[in-house]
Amino acid sequence: MDVLKAYKTIDGVIAEEKRMRSEIDDLWEAEFWPEIRSLAEEIDVDLTPPRRTARQQHRRNTEGEPKEYFKGEAIQMLDQVISDLESRFGVDQKKVAQILFMHPEKLRGLPYEDIRQELEEVVNDFECFFDDKELLYSQVRVLQHHLKNHPEIEDVADLYLAAFEFSEDVI
Repeated sequence: MDVLKAYKTIDGVIAEEKRMRSEIDDLWEAEFWPEIRSLAEEIDVDLTPPRRTARQQHRRNTEGEPKEYFKGEAIQMLDQVISDLESRFGVDQKKVAQILFMHPEKLRGLPYEDIRQELEEVVNDFECFFDDKELLYSQVRVLQHHLKNHPEIEDVADLYLAAFEFSEDVI
């Protein structure tokens, strides 16, 4: 499981949704509306917007052709998807996910300098939680060394339990 790779994939999805939103007029004419009409015919659905009411109340009052009505709905949907993705997988959430560099697989496979650089970003973003940055970095170096000597450790809980036992022996 590579959460950081998943974040990159989600960034790509958000970028694609934003591209579609910015090019909605062209996409609507060339791709979306013809496909919607084709599907509607295939399943025998009449594409008519809801009736127009004399007084707008708790909903959008429709005007114009079905094509324009459904285009407006598509725009709202795209805006909502973009907003939801950005709120769930935004910059702050990505910063928190960077702490996954403390996973045994990453600690074992990356040079200390790379891990320290990644951790510095996290530490700087969440400085209020770290009293002594250098102590954290030295602990990471100890964990990394411990992992190299114990290849059987594969998950975070085992790593920290082993490191705790190691630190008790040293103290």
